[in-house]
Amino acid sequence: MRLISRIKPALCLLVLGLLCGRVRSEAPVVALESVFPPVLSTAGPNAFRVTAGRFNQDIESLVFSDPRISAVLDAAPNLPLDDVPQKSYGQFSVTVDPATPPGYYEVWAVGRYGISNSRMIAVVSTPVEVLPGNIDPKNPPELKPGVCYVGTTKRSDKVVVKTKKTDHWPKCLLAGQVFDAATIPAMTVTDSKQFTLHQLRAQGKSPVVFEKPVSIPSDPIEDVYLRIYDFLFRSSDSTVFALVIDPAENHPLLSTLAWKPPFKAFAESIAPWPIIEPNTVVAGGTYPAPPWQTTVELSSSKPSLEIEFPVAEGAVYECEVFSDSDLSDIRIVADRITPAPTAEQVAEIQTVMNAPTGTAIDPAIEQRVKDYRARISSVGREIIAVAEDGIGAGTKAVRMTSLDPIFTIPAGSAGKHVRLSVSDLQLSASSKFKSPVTLRVGPQQPRIHAVGHWVPDTNNAAQAKTTGVGLTKGGQCAMQVSIRRAGGFAGPVQVTCEGLPAGVSVYPAVIAPGQTETQLVFYAEENATNWVGLINPVAKGAWTDPNNANQEIVVPIRASTIAVSASAERGLPQARLSSQWQLKVIEQDIAPIQLKAGDGPGWILEIPLGGSAKIPIKAIRRAGGEQKGVMRPQNVPAKVTLGEFELPPNAAEATPEIKVAADATPGEYTIWFQTEIVLKQSLHPESHARLLAYRDRIQAKLSDPNWTGDRPAAEKIIAETNPKIEALAKEIAPKDFPSFVSSAPLRLRIVPAPEAPK
Repeated sequence: MRLISRIKPALCLLVLGLLCGRVRSEAPVVALESVFPPVLSTAGPNAFRVTAGRFNQDIESLVFSDPRISAVLDAAPNLPLDDVPQKSYGQFSVTVDPATPPGYYEVWAVGRYGISNSRMIAVVSTPVEVLPGNIDPKNPPELKPGVCYVGTTKRSDKVVVKTKKTDHWPKCLLAGQVFDAATIPAMTVTDSKQFTLHQLRAQGKSPVVFEKPVSIPSDPIEDVYLRIYDFLFRSSDSTVFALVIDPAENHPLLSTLAWKPPFKAFAESIAPWPIIEPNTVVAGGTYPAPPWQTTVELSSSKPSLEIEFPVAEGAVYECEVFSDSDLSDIRIVADRITPAPTAEQVAEIQTVMNAPTGTAIDPAIEQRVKDYRARISSVGREIIAVAEDGIGAGTKAVRMTSLDPIFTIPAGSAGKHVRLSVSDLQLSASSKFKSPVTLRVGPQQPRIHAVGHWVPDTNNAAQAKTTGVGLTKGGQCAMQVSIRRAGGFAGPVQVTCEGLPAGVSVYPAVIAPGQTETQLVFYAEENATNWVGLINPVAKGAWTDPNNANQEIVVPIRASTIAVSASAERGLPQARLSSQWQLKVIEQDIAPIQLKAGDGPGWILEIPLGGSAKIPIKAIRRAGGEQKGVMRPQNVPAKVTLGEFELPPNAAEATPEIKVAADATPGEYTIWFQTEIVLKQSLHPESHARLLAYRDRIQAKLSDPNWTGDRPAAEKIIAETNPKIEALAKEIAPKDFPSFVSSAPLRLRIVPAPEAPK
């Protein structure tokens, strides 16, 4: 029975994985939804495991964003009568070097089907303890100050704990979403008689922090009870939380700055300008002439402010705002005004404004009065711009759209200042949050912001889920790249990748003027070997400076990841920036199909205006890739005609026609194809091979006349294992995976039509 108890759970998990693969119609690529615990301690070894995800078979190693964090795969007990060591896939002992600073880090899981998306974890220098999963609410555990407790929420129930009220109210810190968790942490604070002292829930990624109750009973309080739950009362391995009583002032869980939405790449890829501290500018005074940057804070008591500065005659400036709050919505109104009058001039102006009607006024003073009225009036301003939203880019899976404005301040007349009226449209009299706002004003700096993510296996980005990447030998995978041009740069952008291993190549792509998206398609040769490592995708552009010199822009493509899958209750997927790009080449399998256009990464199809051509699509088909594919072109430029077409079953090539209108825009473009095809693959055949090898080892013992082991037990093992092998053979039989494969990128160059012979 011990053998059955060990084999059956693994078999159940395998069957569940197969069923999930069929229901979701996903090609097998590893994805992480949760790890536990979400907090690691430098104080000693940490038991750590992968708790939720897809295609997580044989998770055998972990990669951390800091080399001072390391993991060793746990061993499993040997199978009965067997001396071959076993592994507890997905379960690890993690050690954090005490020199590792407390803060946030990332972890990737490496397994049979690639390397996963990253998950955010925290490192603390204090002990970490796991709350029991079956707490009796009538006898809850008492929490100690400073210790970090971790747990998961329960459906239709609350996790109840208690702590002591000493000479102060205990400060209670509850964090959840900052770990990429699906949790919306909520907490009810009560006394021992269940009198509610406070109710709190998280806003965005910010933690819940209880410091002082809103209601205090008349009876003395010794014990404070905390009832922790998910705001939507969900229960799963993904609804994790961490709780600390009386955390240190610099405790990492108090900050959410490490969790950055994709548009944070805008602020992190620009050169700093001279910093102006607001407290160094006298009230009503002016800032210096640009360039400069400053950080101010808006709140319910100060929801708006004005910044005034002089400008150089004929100068064009760019104004850009970066807000550190996910809840803010910054608006800027820019106008031109004359410089503020001196104290003597103000007195003179007040005298004129108070003078009886008909009093003769010096024309110069009269103009000064008009200018002063314009300064203090809320209407009739010389408005330059009203800016609210930034430039949008990205997909519904990973959105780069920023709510922070960016706009140009054009050259203006001499002798006038620019005034910026900055406000947060989300602030109200009852708002509890504050908006730290960084404002940059300076000359235009041509630049590119680039963000990418691994393409999920769906044709609907609004339904995208967490996904890692697995580049199977003989196959392909794709990276979605989104860019934002700024600082007056409007040219084409070349996209490629550096640092690839032997046997892996990428087809460089071009993002033409007016476009913001492309895909990089990676290919692995049939002889590619297993590899896990960092890669370096880059975006490049060129421009001519005012001195007519050629300048090049080269920026890394920032990695981003889907942190929370799309769902009916959470809406669109949530994405954040990641610290690095990880890629895994899988050598256990060979891809069912590989699709290319043309003759290699450098191939370009050149078509004149008004012309047409046939695109040579080539398919390398292998077992499981024989079915028809519907190839749908993506990113087709305006005035170019290229419709979807079928690649017939078993066909090795197709030649769709592409037409270019006579009035199309010349230039270079990248088109790729999203191929809808049913692939047939066996899921995790190693499970069958392992059980078969175990049966054969036991059989070999029985066949050895010198073996002195328990023969009746061995015969029973074989008798019980044979039907399991037969059942598992059926389970690992190749299954249909309806898939959407990004492939066959095509560089299209549109050139002017040749002149007619004279």
